[in-house]
Amino acid sequence: MFDHVYVLAEGNCVYQGSALNTVPYLRSVGLHCPAYHNAADYLLEVTNKEYGNFTKALAKAATDPSWRLAPLVDRLASGGGVPAALPPCPPAYDSNHNDSIYQDSHRKEVVPLAVTVEHELPGKIDQKRRPSEFAKLLILMKRSNIQLYRDWTVTHLKLFVHIVCAIVIGLLFGDSGINATKSISNVASFLVHILYLWYTTLMPGVLKYPYEMNILKKESFNRWYKIRTYFVASMLTSLPVQIFFSVVYATIVYAMTYQPCELERYLMFTAVLVLNTIVADGFGLFLGTFLNEINGTFIGAIMTCFMFVFCGFLIMFSHMSDAMRGISYLSSHRYSFEALVLTAYDDSRSDLVCPKDEMYCHYVKANTILRELGVVSGNYLFNVITLVVHFVAIKVVGFWTLKRKLKMG
Repeated sequence: MFDHVYVLAEGNCVYQGSALNTVPYLRSVGLHCPAYHNAADYLLEVTNKEYGNFTKALAKAATDPSWRLAPLVDRLASGGGVPAALPPCPPAYDSNHNDSIYQDSHRKEVVPLAVTVEHELPGKIDQKRRPSEFAKLLILMKRSNIQLYRDWTVTHLKLFVHIVCAIVIGLLFGDSGINATKSISNVASFLVHILYLWYTTLMPGVLKYPYEMNILKKESFNRWYKIRTYFVASMLTSLPVQIFFSVVYATIVYAMTYQPCELERYLMFTAVLVLNTIVADGFGLFLGTFLNEINGTFIGAIMTCFMFVFCGFLIMFSHMSDAMRGISYLSSHRYSFEALVLTAYDDSRSDLVCPKDEMYCHYVKANTILRELGVVSGNYLFNVITLVVHFVAIKVVGFWTLKRKLKMG
């Protein structure tokens, strides 16, 4: 569990090295840990003088850097002893003798071993050297994955809710994807998808980061890792989860609402919802590191409403003033919504189905919807690139607010 153990007793370092070396280390000073005994507990009992005062003996033995080298574990544990090039460890300390007598009699036996160990074990890793940032990144990613797995509200419950909500929304909108009389309802369903994935991704981020800030302050203050390492690990851990949940949701609603049965359109539809989700994750990071939970939740809700109003459905772009139309370009929902509409109703789509009991269907032609919404000149690729830019920009701002929050703390 621990890569490096450091034990203090009476102001002296009585052990420093690999956790696997504790039993051979204690044996070298005449303390034999029983096979049925936990090595960590036994070491603590020894430092608490339950078997006599071995503090000085352990402090002397702890100066031997060979105990910090993991490769020695197998050799020592098998009874092979210390390599020949290394001087033997001091004999067991007798608690009945005076400390000063023991210290004087063995003062000359402690010699520097750095050069000898390096010569004896060429190419071995020096355990005293700090791990690289990449190694720390892998450790942080492993820790984050364990936390995600153990937190059932983030994984199991959220996946279950996504599936249930996707089924309910699919049943609600039915065949709106192909029925010409339900084209407006189908366009409205796009907004439902955007808002659902946005809100369910934004709010967990707003609530998560203030909770983790105290732990992050302590670990970064202790120089366990750099802030950018934590940031990258957090992003690389959360993004696959968010993408997976988005794909599951998008697949269900795409099939149940009878959208065009074309692989290209399905991939375009899913890509937009995935981008919408990860942009929301970035906004959650920004609000969670810039504000507290209460203010972040309030501002997040207000910001979502603002983006929703300016997406181009509740108020058509053609009905907006020039100033309001300019403000709409700040809304990421505008680009998500326009991209979804273009995915479903671009010029290459065949005519929609008009039910036999209907005398006239105004939206049989797909481009009729585009003209109604004022997105005939829209470009799918431009909207996708803009969403990517939003994602990168909000992540950069979120990293800056995270560093600022830690420095202020």
